[in-house]
Amino acid sequence: MQKHQRGKAATDGVDWAEVRANFNLQPDWADFTSFMLSSHPKPVREAIAELAARIDARPEWAELAALEPGEANMIFQVKSAIARYVGARPDEFALVQSTTAGLGLLYAGLQLHPGDEILLSEHDHYSHHEAARRKAEKCGAATRFVSLYEDGAAVTEDELIDRVLGALTGRTRVVGLTWVYSGSGVRMPVRKAADAIRSWYGARPSPLIVVDGVHGCGVLDEPVDGLGADFFVSGVHKWLHGPRGTGFIWGTTASWRYVEPTIPTFEIDADVFGAWVGRSRLPPTRASFVSPGGFVAYEYLYAVPAAIDFLTSIGKTEISRRVLSLNTRLREGLAALPGVRLITPLPEHMSAGIVCFEVDGLEPREVVAGLAARHIRSATTPYLRSYARFAATIENSESDVDHAIDAVAGLSHPPGHGPPRSRDLGHD
Repeated sequence: MQKHQRGKAATDGVDWAEVRANFNLQPDWADFTSFMLSSHPKPVREAIAELAARIDARPEWAELAALEPGEANMIFQVKSAIARYVGARPDEFALVQSTTAGLGLLYAGLQLHPGDEILLSEHDHYSHHEAARRKAEKCGAATRFVSLYEDGAAVTEDELIDRVLGALTGRTRVVGLTWVYSGSGVRMPVRKAADAIRSWYGARPSPLIVVDGVHGCGVLDEPVDGLGADFFVSGVHKWLHGPRGTGFIWGTTASWRYVEPTIPTFEIDADVFGAWVGRSRLPPTRASFVSPGGFVAYEYLYAVPAAIDFLTSIGKTEISRRVLSLNTRLREGLAALPGVRLITPLPEHMSAGIVCFEVDGLEPREVVAGLAARHIRSATTPYLRSYARFAATIENSESDVDHAIDAVAGLSHPPGHGPPRSRDLGHD
């Protein structure tokens, strides 16, 4: 078990206090909820303000900037920034406002037929389930669900993959996976799962693999185009600390042809414009066809490169190590507390940035309220079985983590109610 020393940085060469100073979070609070909607770091705030002023002075610029040729095109710059950081090509991305919007647009456009099956797990988010269900109802396909684990804390990679393979059929056309399950913190080994799925089908056509990747993107140092998925959907405004209302769908060039665009795009190119003028059908779908059109909050969209530059200045590998280290510290600390049950797997390779837990005798909402009384922000998981939930990001420190562990200890054994807690994290 990895040991951590109180007060020491989890990675070398980065001033994490300086990183934290870029966020205008409420002082005197330890916030473990930025995985839902990140505070804008200083470079993003400044970029949004500058862009808003420019658009207010000359509103037409917002649209003209999206029509510029070549590298001067602002949409190209946004896609290039995302692609550079998450690992793919700019032309493989559609831009959307959130993970939910991306899943909805993607499933709505998939070419499915009566009798086809979409396979999901019981543990995927509401947005993933609903996007698939609505598509299936419209086209006569079926949506099936498989339980991947009963005890998230004890699950292994092999068990996750075996459960998926055991639910496949000859009619499965889409397999929906989640990189990090927000209801438990369990990490799916996406690359191994994708390889196993394709091996199961052998020479037969294999299903499309759709990944809800939002709680791995910005945490795990793995390129999206190396995960073996056909499509990967994520928001930019969570772990990537980007502008609110920004996200993307990534897909392989070969896979995009299986998607019909739902909303007319404003990423106008010769093929789109020519098809409209000639009243002809669009050519095989490319990623740009799926980006929904209409005017948007351009000052936010165009500020995405500022967020990516901020992360790059810290270092992608350094950020991943930092986030994993802080959350390992959280898991180990909580696991050592009497009266606390860890829901998230303890091994680092089975988890990422989300830590779920229970406190004996308390409902999750009571845990959240008790922590808030101690100036700690946490959350509950929005699932049928709910848990209390932390997520340490680059906005947090070791002292935040230790404060949170101590506060949970106080909830599980209030003064005068049982023996004092005992834990060994190698602290000084």
